[in-house]
Amino acid sequence: KFGGGIDWELVPLIFGAGGKPWDENGAPMMNDAKGVAALQYALDLANVHKVMPPGVANFAYGETDDAVKSGKLGMGAFGSWQIANYRAAQVPFELGIGAWPAGPDGSRGTWAGTGFYVVMNTSPYPEEAVKLLQWIVSKDNAKRWAMELDHEPIDSFTAADEYFQKPIFQAFAESVPFTNNQPPVPRYNSVSRAMDENAQKALLGEMTAEQAMNAIADEMTKAIS
Repeated sequence: KFGGGIDWELVPLIFGAGGKPWDENGAPMMNDAKGVAALQYALDLANVHKVMPPGVANFAYGETDDAVKSGKLGMGAFGSWQIANYRAAQVPFELGIGAWPAGPDGSRGTWAGTGFYVVMNTSPYPEEAVKLLQWIVSKDNAKRWAMELDHEPIDSFTAADEYFQKPIFQAFAESVPFTNNQPPVPRYNSVSRAMDENAQKALLGEMTAEQAMNAIADEMTKAIS
């Protein structure tokens, strides 16, 4: 998809091309030759090989999800939450989940986001809030949460359970060695938005892949300055 959140697809393509989206300090690297090739590959999938549905430039998460559920799209970049969602939707096909594939030279990479529980310093019950959060993320509750919702395990204790040895969970275990974290950039949302906007412009022929990646790199330079 080329709607909201394209960084979740574009960043793994950059890794697969043998490149890096940024260095360890968050400085942009996505506009080198490998990064440009990654975006061009995605553009060619849509405009040359025609393997993406019409209107993909405007797709947001919901449109991609609906296209897969209806059989108009063969696959999408989602997460383990789709296991229970698609079961509840009674989709007429067997859901499979695969790890992000390697690029031409064997390079491989994907990335993970992190959610945070926060206790505000203005809370009248900070100690009680901390105790509640400790209960929520305890080993037994983390495992129960993952099993009931069919989410991928968040720790080795949960992953070791027999329940998560099912084939549909194996892609997540396979991905651990080549999973990367989001960059240490407080204003990263502006970079994500720049990826959305400039990739869409490139898809529509309003700029080249190189121009789009340069624009994204410029936004990241601003974000870390």
